[in-house]
Amino acid sequence: MKLRRIALFSGSLLDGLIVGVLFGVAFGLLYLSLLYTTASSAWILLYTTPFFHAVGAHYFLEGDRLNLGKGVGLVLAFGGGCLPPE
Repeated sequence: MKLRRIALFSGSLLDGLIVGVLFGVAFGLLYLSLLYTTASSAWILLYTTPFFHAVGAHYFLEGDRLNLGKGVGLVLAFGGGCLPPE
């Protein structure tokens, strides 16, 4: 932010608070899901949350649109996490 000369509090504090609360709720629901499913299913939920967050940001956050570059980045990041260990 300093390099791009972006103010720390540039009027997006409310957006940040909403996203922070939703992030906390998502993890709370993830832990709650362990009561109803196996740990392996919970890990699948955990690792797919970036996709849900990206889609939600596309529709609910102004100026944060999901484009081809972001989609490819999500797929590459997810695929990299799925590679078997050497």
